[in-house]
Amino acid sequence: MGIPSRGRERAHAPWLFLALTLAWTWPLWGLAGLVADDWLTGPSLVLFALGGLGPLLVAAALVALGYAGQSPAAFWRRALDPRVLPARWWVVVLGLALLPPLLVRMAGRGADEALLAPGAVAFLVVGALAGAAEEPGWRGYAQHGLQERMSVLSASLVVGVAWAGWHLPLFWIEGTYQHGLGVLTPAFVSFHLAILVGTVIYAWLYNATGGATVAAVAYHGLGNLANELLPADGAEHLAVGLQAVLALALVTAAWRWILAPRRLDAARPVDGGTGPPGA
Repeated sequence: MGIPSRGRERAHAPWLFLALTLAWTWPLWGLAGLVADDWLTGPSLVLFALGGLGPLLVAAALVALGYAGQSPAAFWRRALDPRVLPARWWVVVLGLALLPPLLVRMAGRGADEALLAPGAVAFLVVGALAGAAEEPGWRGYAQHGLQERMSVLSASLVVGVAWAGWHLPLFWIEGTYQHGLGVLTPAFVSFHLAILVGTVIYAWLYNATGGATVAAVAYHGLGNLANELLPADGAEHLAVGLQAVLALALVTAAWRWILAPRRLDAARPVDGGTGPPGA
């Protein structure tokens, strides 16, 4: 694979991105699970952080090499500049992030949990930053490139499978949220179903905002915060069900383009969206 000449941009390489991201993260997180009993200890924490940056680092490398169909400046503006998203979309993002955990809590199914333990506070911080570490890769790069070749829905599910698989080593790292869920438990299944359902919501949000990756960044970080502060222990299936209903509603409203390939103009500045669902 040659490097594009200066000033030229090539098409996205989403399959390469997915392969390289797993190849980067899995060994680092696998080693983190072997070297220490808790992810907060020195060597394990470094390996944990480096592994978590996999989607961001791989996307950054491919964009820098010209495999993004746009300039690096345009890519990162879409991903990290909050000004590309109008205020109305910030309200939508906040509502999407808060609605499921709030409904679970209102149903009396969420468990009260103190967040004062060092591990819990640290994971809260990690969860808040996860959007910036992951979404430029998952949505800004992989979703964008895949949906030029297949339907938006199919692309979102491909990303969802890779995204779920990317998390697998965390189930063997002591102290992580995933480790607490256990392996092959009902909570383990709910976690992966939530990712597969949630990735459809991310795809809708990314496309409905005209390719503003920052919307997915914010939704990811705010969603993690909401789920940590309003835990649904013992009600994971209800939380997944609410997400599934929301995803189905969005697919129904936006069926005209979510079931077909969709090319977003990476060269055009983000204008904050293309209108309401299905527009």
